[in-house]
Amino acid sequence: MFALQLQALPGPDALSGLLQAQRVYPAQKTGWRPLPAGSLHLTVQPILDPVEIRQAQVIQPGAAMSMLAGLGPICSESPAFEIVLDRVTRLRSAIVALGETPAPLAALRRRLVHELIGLRLPVRTLEIAHVTLFRCDLGEGPTPAAPPSMPIKVRMRVGALRLIEEKVFPSLEVEILRTFELGGAC
Repeated sequence: MFALQLQALPGPDALSGLLQAQRVYPAQKTGWRPLPAGSLHLTVQPILDPVEIRQAQVIQPGAAMSMLAGLGPICSESPAFEIVLDRVTRLRSAIVALGETPAPLAALRRRLVHELIGLRLPVRTLEIAHVTLFRCDLGEGPTPAAPPSMPIKVRMRVGALRLIEEKVFPSLEVEILRTFELGGAC
């Protein structure tokens, strides 16, 4: 099974701020596992997840690039942007850093969703762009409680997105399918 998503990598300053947030947020004391520095990324737009792929049977591994060729022009016509991640909080089964969606990112995501609908793909809307800092190991027990939200201030400039394919079984493997430069400076 695999998943597709568009994501952005933090620059050195943003990565430093995110790692600092991991160090001071007390999630590890309650059973949450921090993600390694090399795995931290801003999730911009999920495209397909394993459940959707299994239900819809719409796409096979390797077919993603031909179906998603329209993403390149959308990204190149969209300006670079900056997002300010201003809090750490729980979002479903993860603890994430998130902030208000800047207007250029909102416009980019509207265009991406429109493109995905045109491809007749099951569109998954994302509540808010975020960086996952911690995950819990979902074993047989309940999800551990998360500490209260914590304010942070991490500025993340985004000038490029990468389309990744995550193979999630039997082990997690990430393949970068393509990198898209955004159109203008932020």
